[in-house]
Amino acid sequence: MTRSIPHATLGLIVALPCLTPSCDSIATSLGGNVRVIIENNTAFEALPDINTSDSTNFFDDIFTEGDNVTDFGDHGAVPANTTVTFYITCDDSLQHIAIGDVDFRDNHDDQVGSTNANASLRRDSDFDCGDTIRITLSGHEDDFSSDVNVE
Repeated sequence: MTRSIPHATLGLIVALPCLTPSCDSIATSLGGNVRVIIENNTAFEALPDINTSDSTNFFDDIFTEGDNVTDFGDHGAVPANTTVTFYITCDDSLQHIAIGDVDFRDNHDDQVGSTNANASLRRDSDFDCGDTIRITLSGHEDDFSSDVNVE
């Protein structure tokens, strides 16, 4: 006689470790999140413009309002010479990640420059659940650059 385990029990066993803060690494390895790492290698605070949407193509982008991602760093700002890591839930609604302008501010909140990362990443062609998107910011006043890689 063969005995089977109900799917609900198996789901509970997999979900139990994810009740702790260490869940991020487990969920990423199971394909539940997209990890985003922003390395700010400048002497200025960086404010990257990151948006997500369920848009599947360029024409959808025109008519779909994305969600601005700001739940990292200091309310969406990355301090000077700091690296922050955060996770974007990878469910059916995550089809597009757009990384646009990055503004840089000095310690008086004055803008000192910007760069355009200009990355439009599509699920299944540019990234997938479990991937890491690394945004590297570098430069100095009036000469900033950004590099976006999917790992």
